[in-house]
Amino acid sequence: MANTFTGRMRGISVFGWLVVLSILITAGFFAQREALDVPLSQVDGAYQTASGLYRLAAGERPGADFYPYLGVGLLYFLYPVFRLAGGDLAASVFASFFMVWLGTLFSIGLVAALLARAHRLWVGVLVAGGFGCVAMLLSADLHPLIAERLFPGNSLRPIRSLVPFIGAVLLFVLLRSRLNLPSKAIGAGMVSGLMFPWSNDYGVPAAAMLGLFAMAWVAWQERAIGWRPFVVPLVGLVTAVLLLALGTGGSPLAMLKYNLGVSHDQNWYFACWNEPCRIHGLGDLYGRFLGPAIGGWFWVLPGLALVAAVSRSFSLWLLTTIGATLLLGGLISAGAGHVDFGYAAAYLFWSRLVVYLAPLALVLWLLEHFRLRWWLVAAPLVALVAMATSLKPVWQHQQALQARQTQPERFVWSEPLGAYLPPEWAVYVEQGTALRGQRIVEDYWGLWSAATASFGGTPTDALIHALGPARGEFAEVMASRPEVVVTGAPAYLNFWSGWLLSSSWWFYEPLLRGYERGSSSPGTQVWVPSRVREWQTIGCRVSNGEAPEVIIETDRLGHYEVRLDYRARFSRGTLLLARNNLNYAKDAEGYVSIDPRAEQWTYPVALVRPGENRFGFRLTTRNDSLAGLRLQGCRARRIEADAPQLLPLINPHPNQAPYDLTDPHWSNGMHRWLPALLMENTAGNRALLVQGKRVHFYDGSVRQVVDQRENDSFLEIYLDGHPLHGGLGFPHEFEVEEP
Repeated sequence: MANTFTGRMRGISVFGWLVVLSILITAGFFAQREALDVPLSQVDGAYQTASGLYRLAAGERPGADFYPYLGVGLLYFLYPVFRLAGGDLAASVFASFFMVWLGTLFSIGLVAALLARAHRLWVGVLVAGGFGCVAMLLSADLHPLIAERLFPGNSLRPIRSLVPFIGAVLLFVLLRSRLNLPSKAIGAGMVSGLMFPWSNDYGVPAAAMLGLFAMAWVAWQERAIGWRPFVVPLVGLVTAVLLLALGTGGSPLAMLKYNLGVSHDQNWYFACWNEPCRIHGLGDLYGRFLGPAIGGWFWVLPGLALVAAVSRSFSLWLLTTIGATLLLGGLISAGAGHVDFGYAAAYLFWSRLVVYLAPLALVLWLLEHFRLRWWLVAAPLVALVAMATSLKPVWQHQQALQARQTQPERFVWSEPLGAYLPPEWAVYVEQGTALRGQRIVEDYWGLWSAATASFGGTPTDALIHALGPARGEFAEVMASRPEVVVTGAPAYLNFWSGWLLSSSWWFYEPLLRGYERGSSSPGTQVWVPSRVREWQTIGCRVSNGEAPEVIIETDRLGHYEVRLDYRARFSRGTLLLARNNLNYAKDAEGYVSIDPRAEQWTYPVALVRPGENRFGFRLTTRNDSLAGLRLQGCRARRIEADAPQLLPLINPHPNQAPYDLTDPHWSNGMHRWLPALLMENTAGNRALLVQGKRVHFYDGSVRQVVDQRENDSFLEIYLDGHPLHGGLGFPHEFEVEEP
């Protein structure tokens, strides 16, 4: 049998085209349904994607005008669909969901096609179509690993990891063509270079692994070590440089400089900050990521490589290269920053596809061996089921659209965004559009920026992506005092609010000093310029030794800014955490991670208990000690700002506050994993915090009491919703409202 992409097929039948059509219909209406409503959360990943697409539409270029955190190639990949869909926020959401769905089915079909021995295109199309049917019919009960591949999420992981599949198809077609060997080597180099700018995690591994595959194949065809294999990396390098230069508007060095800054800063900047989730060497890479996240599925890769070597199968070697790329991308992400099992999702999906589709390939081979034309039954059957299944997303979209059109009291159409909003948010968007022409800066590029198609002069889509050189550029924008600044409401951000305040003080310091609160939405706070307030200087000194400390020379409770001069000599991967009593995100426990390579850092601290004006440090490592930290001096100012949801007034004798307990289960009286708070077991508290009462916390969040349980001298109060955090606990007061 001919080992070509189409086997002995002379063309795809009408049934194959019907399957393809059903996939497009399903993806289109599924994406359109998701795009009916505007994402409301300021930190929704949809805005990260939309920001880059809007900038491309405005004529801006990555590197030259802004820095896309996820990579350059992704934006250009989504951009045509974004423009065809209307070029607004809804179009961005549509493009993301549409391309994620198509990309995932494409990767499934490709794995099936490479495993098959004949009629590859038939196999790929039918398997992709069949999987699409199952995914749509069982959408509410999908395995988490499959669901993760069908939704964009906050960072487009399914599309980021699509690049080796695209490269593999291009190499398959190229290397199996009738071109001569030098032309194939040049083409393979171009394919390798095309992969490089795709994304920051999978672009380089895809370029390297596919390039190595092409080099090995050219050398094998040459039957000797000649010059042709080395054409691949040379052409690949030239192609990568040219594409990056073209895609960045002639600023590839600026883009690379930003990426290098990201690779350093994200190591200490992002959660988590405890020892078990950090990678210090190969042992940690296996013990903390490869073993627990991937486990036995790792052996699918070497097993497939062995089968490919024994069978000398071009397609199986190519499939092995895809898996190696996905594994390498996950390992690089984990090794460069912190352990996140999500980094393993792409490889796990690939390995499961290989294992689950291999028996199907074997069955098809047996049917072929006995000359049974299985496709004569499978093709019309899959086509019929796929076309019938595609009616489900069509019906769902029409039902959702009708609901929005017939309930104006719940849904309001937003013309600038191209989607529907709740009435209270529609008013907020109208306020934003009225400010068109003014410079609007948002901590996360969000609704007002999308509604006015403005970027405020910021170099990144969010302050958390202002890493490396972009941090200084973003700070310069804030120093220029833009007319409007928008931040996420602490109640929406939950514990991330304290982290943002602590780790991005360069943003919040000019905001709190030179702005005042204006209008707001359910999820945002608007700030407008006011006179710049001078903050009182407070005495500050440092103490070195086994336990270095910053000492603020006051007993007055409140919030202070500390500018610390220091020298840190630690091994790579060691994190330096400074106590500030504000950051309770994840495992921070009231500490903020500061750059261990810097020599000066400014951050806020909270003096929350009388006499506790000494702020220490800790390390996230087993390889270093605080003896490597030398404090050289500090300056402090008292923060005076009208921002009670960020910086609440601290009462030295709180009337109504969680019990002051911190242990493995509780943090300042707030349960670490459950939506619960701890109180003293008194008759008054038992009568006050009964089921149905509403509890208002200082950040604006409101929870309802669902249960109370007595535990000796303690009273455990259980609330609805997700877990709270220690930053809302003692000594911060809460208010109780009658139902």
